[in-house]
Amino acid sequence: MEIAATISSFLTHVRVEKGLSSNTVSAYRRDLVKFDEFARKRKLMLEA
Repeated sequence: MEIAATISSFLTHVRVEKGLSSNTVSAYRRDLVKFDEFARKRKLMLEA
């Protein structure tokens, strides 16, 4: 599974199943996207 799909799936899970607030989900999204960018710049291989 590609990391973008994994992030999307995780965010759906925490929003729907865990009932986290939209602000929390947005913060998670921002942090995960930044981490993905960090890893790509360093050519790190992330497995989902």
